[in-house]
Amino acid sequence: MSQWVTLPHMQAVRPGKGSSLPSHPGDATDDDPLEASATWILPIITGQHPAAPSSGRLQAIISDTSARLQAVVPGAEGYIALLRNLAKSSGIYALAALASPLISLVLAPFLTRHLSPADYGLLAIMNTLIGLTAGVTQLGLSSAFFRAYSYDYSSREDRNSVLTTVAMILALITIPVAIIVSIYAPTIGALLFGRSSAGSYIALAAGVVLLQNMTVPGFAWLRAENRPLFFSLLAIGNLIIALTANIVFIGVFKLGITGSLLATGSGYAFIVLLTIPLILLRAGLRVRLDVAWNVLSFGTPMVMNFISFWVLQLSDRYLLSKFGSLEQTATYTVAYSLGSVLSTAVISPFSLAWPQTMFTVAKRRDAAKIFRLIFRWFSLFLLLAAFAFSLAGKLLLIWFFPPGYRSVAAITPLIAASIVFFGVYNVVMVGAGVRRKPWMGGVFATIAAVANL
Repeated sequence: MSQWVTLPHMQAVRPGKGSSLPSHPGDATDDDPLEASATWILPIITGQHPAAPSSGRLQAIISDTSARLQAVVPGAEGYIALLRNLAKSSGIYALAALASPLISLVLAPFLTRHLSPADYGLLAIMNTLIGLTAGVTQLGLSSAFFRAYSYDYSSREDRNSVLTTVAMILALITIPVAIIVSIYAPTIGALLFGRSSAGSYIALAAGVVLLQNMTVPGFAWLRAENRPLFFSLLAIGNLIIALTANIVFIGVFKLGITGSLLATGSGYAFIVLLTIPLILLRAGLRVRLDVAWNVLSFGTPMVMNFISFWVLQLSDRYLLSKFGSLEQTATYTVAYSLGSVLSTAVISPFSLAWPQTMFTVAKRRDAAKIFRLIFRWFSLFLLLAAFAFSLAGKLLLIWFFPPGYRSVAAITPLIAASIVFFGVYNVVMVGAGVRRKPWMGGVFATIAAVANL
């Protein structure tokens, strides 16, 4: 017996529920750490004993055992490794996220000094409408993409089909919408702003929506493939092009609101030209009806969720223009942009890295523990960041903006506090995404939106 040897490189594991591995009454519970668990009693195999298996049989035993171990303990990463990967990805995404407030710090004072308060307020409303239209026409496909790409499908062929199917759906929806809006732009301008001359802005906004929607497949694919550096470089390129174009179109050519909309579209066009050809080269045109049904059935219920969040975060500008004035809209927009730096600098990088991490964690047996840990530390960090950004926002308002905008400094901390809750919402709604119940987010957001109105 003392001359017998055991299988090499075997790791201690705990039998899971429903496992075929032998268990003992003294085994640790599911709440105990892995290192405190009982090990699987492994059969010993000798190289000397007459009953020893052949080398081929031995390899088969090892392969089978490895497969069983993987079934019992899915994923080899521990808590620290998972959190490190999430922090690393979020940190790289933060490159693009931090570039956004820095560029806004340049662009917002530039616009307030080159546009009248009425024009700046109208531009804020146009950007709000662009966000609403883009969110509705995207049909929640950005979130549905992560569910399908990272959770429902695993083979490269299936994932390529998800990528091209989502891109084709977005094109088939957004192109007709952009054409129809452009045709009826004067009518829409008269309904929204009381003047048909705003139709030219509406038509430009429709083009911006089309370009923005076509950036979704490329950006989502880079995030799902965990390529945050390439993603960040593209996002920063988009911001730099938009900033440069704003300075040229507004500062040099004096195009006003038209120039700002053209600048925004230029940044999105840069992304489309770089990502769509790459998608076609990698995945071709593998459009599948089953994939289309998968992403649409998951994403479409999230449209109501998006509309509710639009009402919560952006509709205030339009309501101010109706019940107040465009000047009030302009000052409120400045205060909101300073207060929402927390969202741009902290929540956005986390949100970009979160979907891929969320579905990876969801497959683990210890998913609940990991989600609790992430919730705890992310919430604490958000609270500290909100306090810091509230103080910095008041100083920036004094240093960089005209005196007429300083009266709204008190709004900044309130906006930062509201964004803390929005950031936490991303974590507490994990179950809805994993269990394919996105409509739950829509219900909660609708209640909040009604209260906001």
